[in-house]
Amino acid sequence: METLLRYVVGALARTRVHQLGGHPESRRQGDSGALQAWSVEIPIAQGTRMDVLEMQVEEHGRHEGPRGGAERVWQVLMRLDLEQVGPLHALLRLSGTRLSTTLWIENPGALAPARDTLAELGDLLRAEGVDVTRLECLPGSPPPRARGHDNLLDVST
Repeated sequence: METLLRYVVGALARTRVHQLGGHPESRRQGDSGALQAWSVEIPIAQGTRMDVLEMQVEEHGRHEGPRGGAERVWQVLMRLDLEQVGPLHALLRLSGTRLSTTLWIENPGALAPARDTLAELGDLLRAEGVDVTRLECLPGSPPPRARGHDNLLDVST
């Protein structure tokens, strides 16, 4: 019970920080190009272990689509540390129905099995009408730029 209480207190503190970052006065286009960003942490119980899915959803406005017309552009950054796989990071970019996905797996032993499932994942997405433009799985963790931004202090002058 004490462990659960620590997780809840930590999650509430992080939620407050995210709320400060999402305050209307700070809703300007940031360094990542996002017009708005929402962050959420979802606790996931795995047996006796408690993990947290960290997710940041960013709106990047509208861009001209390949068939003409403006399409909304979204970016989703996710992180989850699974016991069997280790730390897993994902970057999804959605523009209209086009999806570009990059996964990073820090555990070298989990990389090959993850890559083996990419073709099936792509087929499932295409069956749902998603135009998959990129689907890749890389070793390690994402570059710092792909991890999003959590700037609470605007130091620009």
